[in-house]
Order: sequence, then C-alpha cells, then structure tokens
Amino acid sequence: MKQALVFFSLATVLLFSSCSKKNSVSLKSTITATVDGQVMNFNVNAYAHTALGGTPELWTTSLAIQGSTGNTPPFGTIGISLTSPQNHPVTLGTFNVGSSKNTPPVWVGLGYGILNYSFTPAYNTDTTGVKPTVITISSYSDTRVAGTFSGTLVAQDGSSTKTITNGSFNVSWQQ
Repeated sequence: MKQALVFFSLATVLLFSSCSKKNSVSLKSTITATVDGQVMNFNVNAYAHTALGGTPELWTTSLAIQGSTGNTPPFGTIGISLTSPQNHPVTLGTFNVGSSKNTPPVWVGLGYGILNYSFTPAYNTDTTGVKPTVITISSYSDTRVAGTFSGTLVAQDGSSTKTITNGSFNVSWQQ
C-alpha cells in the first residue's frame, strides 16, 4: 500500500506539471540540486501545490513541489511529494522514506526525469527505504514553502541510480 501511495503522489506531481499556466507562478521560485555531481537549477515553472486524494477508506493530503530546467542544459525535471493521512497535514519537519517515526505519518517521494520526448529514464524514491530519501520542510506559509532534500533514486527498470544532494527549494504556491 505504501508503494501505491508514493506512486499516487508522484503521479500527482507529473499530472500538475503538464497543466498550462498563465503567469500564475512567481518568478522568484527556486529549486536547485546536485544530480550525480552536477549542479542543476529547476526554476522553470517551479511551484508548490496541495491535493486531496485517495479513497473514502484512506483520504490523503499531498504537498507537491516541482520544477524543470526548461531550455537550459542539462535538461531535467524534479518532483518532491509528501503525502499524509488527511487528519495529519504535512507541516514543518524532516521526513525520511521508510521511516515509521515520521510525525505526522508521511510518505516521502522524490522523482527526477530527463526531459526528452519519451521522458525516460525516470528515477524515483526507493520505497523499500534501502536507498535513503530525506525531505525537510523548514518554512511553510500562506505564500511559500521552503526546505531541503536529498536521496538516491532508482530507475524505473531498476538498472541504475541517480544521487541527489544539496537539494533546496523556496517556492510559491500555484495559483
């Protein structure tokens, strides 16, 4: 079930990344990270949003943060998601994949993709928790959310990994 929730969270990020927007995102939103040793800026269409999802038996609240490099090489897109039971919205704190000690209970997701016509390969959080993913929310207001992230992501086919370090975000809410 945990894998399904992480998949749902990342799918939500990708769904919203395909929505068209007209000047609804602040130009001051930033997402940066080092991907396999290369510093990358994911500042194009960088924003945060929340979503309610799940089933009547288990409603969830997701916080999703995303951005892309746009036309600036190296090309890529990044998505960060934190999903929690509805009665425990995501707040300030540090959240680890596979940790039962996340308070409130939070499922952590981090995804990275190379921008090309087939959007492959895509790399995602190792839901077994063997390869770490850590997301910290350090600031959360009515206008912005900020924090840090890192993780070792696994290709969808399991053939390779991407190491994300020094990740930081300071983004406005999608309007």
